[in-house]
Amino acid sequence: MLILTGQRRNEIASLRWDDVTGTSITIRGEIAKNHRKHSFPIGQLVRDVLSTIPRTDSPYLFPASRELVNGNPTTHFNGWSKAKRAFDATLDNVASYKLHDLRRTFATTLQQLGVAIEVREKLLNHVSGTQAGIAGVYNVYAYESEMKDAIAKYEAFMIGLLAQGKT
Repeated sequence: MLILTGQRRNEIASLRWDDVTGTSITIRGEIAKNHRKHSFPIGQLVRDVLSTIPRTDSPYLFPASRELVNGNPTTHFNGWSKAKRAFDATLDNVASYKLHDLRRTFATTLQQLGVAIEVREKLLNHVSGTQAGIAGVYNVYAYESEMKDAIAKYEAFMIGLLAQGKT
């Protein structure tokens, strides 16, 4: 989900089933880093991933594996370092990386695909750059169709990469 959406890890980990529709995901303001509600379109690859996630009685897509950690109640997944170590152990010839590098790679790939900076910033829920200051006050355009086009380009690129790996 991090690779396919470019969202922050804790925002994805905190997703609830009611944050997801067939065409979009909404990051609630209370979990967004900038405290602003953020909706973005999803493509078929994300829908495919979502279809593999088992539904439980938890409202979270990625519920915590234990009810308590160090005596504190848990709600959603938070075992990033352990999961990353286990995943990295399955990789060959991959340079060291941080999970946040997946977000950077998402943004860089969108740039490579010719997606305008305003659209990239909307997809990443940035409030700086072209969305900052007076420009952000006056430009209230949502870039919905442009974000959908960007996701379609990105998923086509990812499918191409995956196809190369199968040869």
